[in-house]
Amino acid sequence: MSNPACPACATKTAVARLGDVTGFSCPHCGGHCIRALQLAKFFERNAKPRRFAELVAVARTRSESPRNLSCPDCGAGRYRAVSNGLVEIDVCAGCGGAYFDRGEAALFLRQSRAPSRGVALMETAPGVTEGLGALAEFLSNLRH
Repeated sequence: MSNPACPACATKTAVARLGDVTGFSCPHCGGHCIRALQLAKFFERNAKPRRFAELVAVARTRSESPRNLSCPDCGAGRYRAVSNGLVEIDVCAGCGGAYFDRGEAALFLRQSRAPSRGVALMETAPGVTEGLGALAEFLSNLRH
């Protein structure tokens, strides 16, 4: 299967890997997407096989994303806004693929780690929190 178009700007994405997570990065807008199949495999490998179904179920109960996003896999265009603290991502209610704007994963990790370290949210170094690993952590820790 070829690299998908970015859900936000339709630019062809590039493969991006970090650890055991494979996703796609948009060279134009800086967003990241993870296909549904990759998310399901990630949760299976990390002993959370039901987590993917839970993510899709949560997405289906949420409001439609205020943005016009096009799912590169199912074409449903039914992205839903799913939030975790200060961070809001878009999850396709059709297939479960996820889209993250530039910086959303880093913001999530900063918000989740700052209180335990006694550091203000924006004082945390963003360079160490970038990447698809952060996106996967976001999804793993998503509260219902």
